[in-house]
Amino acid sequence: MLQFPINGLIAEGIEAGGHIGTETTFTLIPQIAAISDLPILAAGGIYDYWDCQAAKVLGAAGVQAGTIFLAAKECQIALNYRQLLCQSSNPGTMLAKTSTGYWARVLKNPGRSSTNRSLKAAVQNGDLKKGAFMAGQVADRITQIEPVARIINRLVHAN
Repeated sequence: MLQFPINGLIAEGIEAGGHIGTETTFTLIPQIAAISDLPILAAGGIYDYWDCQAAKVLGAAGVQAGTIFLAAKECQIALNYRQLLCQSSNPGTMLAKTSTGYWARVLKNPGRSSTNRSLKAAVQNGDLKKGAFMAGQVADRITQIEPVARIINRLVHAN
């Protein structure tokens, strides 16, 4: 059996899109840093340079961002998924219980009609009835579809 070393940890908080736990990203980072010498990546609630800097101050070596890249021109998801992200307002997301009994963070806009059953239906078809339009709490900060280079620039540079 192959064994691979653990080279780092991801601290993903309740702010993240998709299946979530109960702790915030910025409470998880120092808790994990206190018990591990492995590098930590912060995930959940990451939108820009300032979020990255806050994560580093708390002990993260870097970040993992997801929701902000859903609005990238290069992202191959259904157009209406990206448009729903750009139209979300605070609070742009809600918690929904999955069919397996776990909690997931999804966009609030399609929430009234959606059964939140299928991420595949949301990504491939933009299906407002079955689709689980998963997104993190930063969704309401996303206002436009833009090139991935601009998103990365926002993460790396203070503007």
